[in-house]
Amino acid sequence: MKILVLGIGNVLIADEGAGVYFSSWFNKNLKNKNQNIDFLDGGTMAMHLAHIIAKYDKVYVVDCINADDLKIGDVVFFDYKAIPNNVNYQGSAHELEMMMTLNFMDMLGDLPQCFILGIVPTRLMPMEFSLSADVKKAFYLMKDTLLKALKQDYKDLEFEEKVSIDEVILEYKNLGR
Repeated sequence: MKILVLGIGNVLIADEGAGVYFSSWFNKNLKNKNQNIDFLDGGTMAMHLAHIIAKYDKVYVVDCINADDLKIGDVVFFDYKAIPNNVNYQGSAHELEMMMTLNFMDMLGDLPQCFILGIVPTRLMPMEFSLSADVKKAFYLMKDTLLKALKQDYKDLEFEEKVSIDEVILEYKNLGR
């Protein structure tokens, strides 16, 4: 089974980059990696990822979400085919495009089994490479959730934090220097 963990978001706008930051952090700390699990920084280019997503058997999209009854830092995990009623997966430009991409692929029959690991971000933040304290704290619940899901297919996976969340953020900040 070929699996993709796809981080979506804009790292230039703090919490909006949570999906990208999380998938990078998780990948850097995953032990006993399996060659059938790929990690990809999808940034904000959702529609341009359709041909890549279609190559996999299962995809975990890690992204920001909105939900009527959730607060900043809350985490949700659901099957794309069963989006909870309280979840609005269309809160910003990149989220709307990601949802449209998944809908388009589904209509064409090209969408693999797809799950969303979502987090509620702080919405009005300055342009900076950072994450709010609530979102950073939630990464540990997200880690447990994704690890449990991946272990259904690859039981030997383990997580050992050798690279911190702040180190990952700093790596992105230093990319353009």
